[in-house]
Amino acid sequence: MLSHKAFAQGFKLLASAAEINQFPREQAGEIAFAGRSNCGKSSLINALLNTRSCSRTSQSPGRTQTINFFAIGRGLEQVVLVDFPGYGYARAPHSLMRAWQALVLRYCHERKALVLLCLVIDARRGITPQDRTFVKKIGQLRCHLLAIITKIDCLPSSHREGLATQIHADLAQIANAKTTSYVETSARKHWGILEARNALIALSATKLGAKVVAKNTPKRKSFATQNDSL
Repeated sequence: MLSHKAFAQGFKLLASAAEINQFPREQAGEIAFAGRSNCGKSSLINALLNTRSCSRTSQSPGRTQTINFFAIGRGLEQVVLVDFPGYGYARAPHSLMRAWQALVLRYCHERKALVLLCLVIDARRGITPQDRTFVKKIGQLRCHLLAIITKIDCLPSSHREGLATQIHADLAQIANAKTTSYVETSARKHWGILEARNALIALSATKLGAKVVAKNTPKRKSFATQNDSL
């Protein structure tokens, strides 16, 4: 069962998979991160683990070119964070990008260890056509869908009002998941990172059949988590 302590215990790269036969054996629950290229996914994962070296960040989209599996926590608290290649623009051949997309979709449809799918969304762009296409393609999920909004610090405070609610409403129209939630973050300023960890703990525990109460969550109106049934 994932806990806050697991985020501070370091990580171990289990596999960088370009083909399904390179996936590691399913030993623990897996939390996957998907998003458009350059949406801030790598910076988010690093902030969650309080490191700069887990997921590779770059100004050039498309640097993540395999599905990367990182184990965090120990013993019964161990889970695996799964970092997908970004969809949309990338400095890579179209044939390679199509192969990434096919591998990611197969993972989402077949991987029994998947307990939570995080859709990472750039606050400056909101739900993009690529996000809509991805959510439609993954179809009916066996797990919860969590929207993690990044780069919230790049927006004026007046533009933040209602942003997450609108993204949540957009997802409700296109997602075929049982439930969806959102949390707002800024990796650069470390806003909402504790709330994001709390969401990962609570939602993954729900899928694994455990009940967890997140503790020490600051009451911050601008960076709240929302849960609704679709």
